[in-house]
Amino acid sequence: MSHHHEGFTRLWPTVVILVAAMITFGLLLWSMRRSMRRGRGSRAVGIFLAGIVQFGETASLARIIAALLILAGVVFMKSATA
Repeated sequence: MSHHHEGFTRLWPTVVILVAAMITFGLLLWSMRRSMRRGRGSRAVGIFLAGIVQFGETASLARIIAALLILAGVVFMKSATA
């Protein structure tokens, strides 16, 4: 059985994907703003660091990058709403 991939050449599937991506991004921003008001983003990074220091969790490159992205998001959201 052969699968033919058309990519973004068909209009309606492309429109559905783009609209779904915009909705997803909007919900992510809404969720981040709600969490930032409560300080959860910086707490998440703090818990990550405590897990490494106190409980010996692995500090893999992927986990460190994820924590830095969370921290960058917190800083960006705080500066964008100021």
